[in-house]
Amino acid sequence: MESVHTSELLGRPVAKAWNAALAGTRQAKGVPAGTPGHLAVPVAGDSDEAKRVAMRLVDEIDPGTISRQATAGHGGPRRERAFGA
Repeated sequence: MESVHTSELLGRPVAKAWNAALAGTRQAKGVPAGTPGHLAVPVAGDSDEAKRVAMRLVDEIDPGTISRQATAGHGGPRRERAFGA
């Protein structure tokens, strides 16, 4: 319901992407998009265009190191940005 509320508040579609792989799996098996064996990241949303934007961002943005990501999750500082679809 949080995403529905956010979408209504912004007046824009919302898509969510989340990491479903453990850090060790990503470190051992993580390869760039287009490489055989590339790990998939789940993306959900009601708008096909918003999902395409989210998938492109997942493939294009380097999230940095595991230690940097540890501070971006629950309880840590978060950076959020609205992307137009």
